Amino acid sequence: MNKRSGISLIEALVTCLLLGVVMGGMFQLVVSVNKANTFTVTMPVVQDEATRIVNLIASDLATAPLCTASSGCTTDSAIHSAAASSVSMYTAASGARRTYTLENGALKRFIGTATTADLTVNDVSAFALKYCSSTDYNMATIPAVSGWPTSITSGANTKQINAISISLTINQGGLKGEYSTIVRLRNSPKKP
Repeated sequence: MNKRSGISLIEALVTCLLLGVVMGGMFQLVVSVNKANTFTVTMPVVQDEATRIVNLIASDLATAPLCTASSGCTTDSAIHSAAASSVSMYTAASGARRTYTLENGALKRFIGTATTADLTVNDVSAFALKYCSSTDYNMATIPAVSGWPTSITSGANTKQINAISISLTINQGGLKGEYSTIVRLRNSPKKP
């Protein structure tokens, strides 16, 4: 009887092939789990950032006082200027103001007439504002948001803004965070 020892070349090649297939599958599994983990950890951060920024703007708008200065502002208005991707509200009755504006993919906040932003949020792909100037102060019969204008051009008309729709989209690392809200201006339009 001829007893052989070891393994043949064919057996070694088949074993290597099977190990290669198993290792390739394991590698794909690790990559998939890593991607899923990155998405699960990063997505809430992007969404939270969008929510935080919109709520910051909404808070500033909701508490904006009416300007009562005799010059340099729109008297009896909480809003200085209202555009599709920029809003400026008063922060004091004297006419001091704060402005949020979208510039080259960054949402920036300016205090007063400063040319340097004190807050910058990068990776903003959309910042949209719409304005409700319904004459119904209590907003019992306001029109649908889709019909609200994206800008109010004259200072006299900014007195009539009583609600603002804010929408923000942030894209970071291939993930998108979106948040929208409607804020009711506490101090505008001036009650009769």
